[in-house]
Amino acid sequence: EPLQQAESEIEELMRHGEAKQWSDDGSLEDVLLGDDAIGIIDALKTALAAGAPPTELSKRIAYAAAMRLARFAISNEVTDWFNPQHTFIFANAVYQAVLRSPTPDVTRAVFHAAISVYMDRYLDVPPAKLPEERGELEQLPEGQEELLDALLALLDRRAEIDGCAGLVSRYLRLGHPVEALLNTLTYATVREDLDFHSLQVLEAGARQYPLWEGRPEAEHILVGVVRNLAAHCPTRRAGHQTATIAQRLHRGDKIHEADTTDPLAYET
Repeated sequence: EPLQQAESEIEELMRHGEAKQWSDDGSLEDVLLGDDAIGIIDALKTALAAGAPPTELSKRIAYAAAMRLARFAISNEVTDWFNPQHTFIFANAVYQAVLRSPTPDVTRAVFHAAISVYMDRYLDVPPAKLPEERGELEQLPEGQEELLDALLALLDRRAEIDGCAGLVSRYLRLGHPVEALLNTLTYATVREDLDFHSLQVLEAGARQYPLWEGRPEAEHILVGVVRNLAAHCPTRRAGHQTATIAQRLHRGDKIHEADTTDPLAYET
């Protein structure tokens, strides 16, 4: 009922906020990640009335959704990642929608995304520590290729969630190009037997990262993405093996001989 009531007020709230300059004092993040659903709705209503653009609100909600992945407690079951996965995917989609059409009807989704973030709060109990909170970053490699190779190697091992998060944080803090990191995360995702939700999480991270580039939020977003990926790795990679066999047949190779060019191929 409070959510439905808020929906009926959006048009008036946005009209009230016209020509106003909203200033984010940083308190909204704590509210969005808090445990007061009514407080979340009220904070969004207040922000709209103060002139907050729907894109700015949805951007912060998408970040909060990424933090649910970054703080996801590994004491949960692997299947529990499903909920925050979907919330982050949805929150990114809401941002893209209001970016194109910031109308009252579309802005309703901003409130729904925020409540979805709220609904996932119990999965962050106890909250996982961010890499900088564990104090292990200085012990990791410094070179770009060394870090990317180490990341792929860790993703070959089961449930190296915090280790992978640390490598991503270290990489970004050293100022290495994010494009190479995203390419590595893409390869690491598509080589596994994962469904399209994992690709959607990666896409959402790639879309949201530039909105915060240069700020700690950008790092936290990709930490959430890699933690989600690492929780599901490695798989049997049967899809990659099928593609490898098809490629070898296309080349005219003898498939009953080992393919020494592909480190992931099975030897027969």
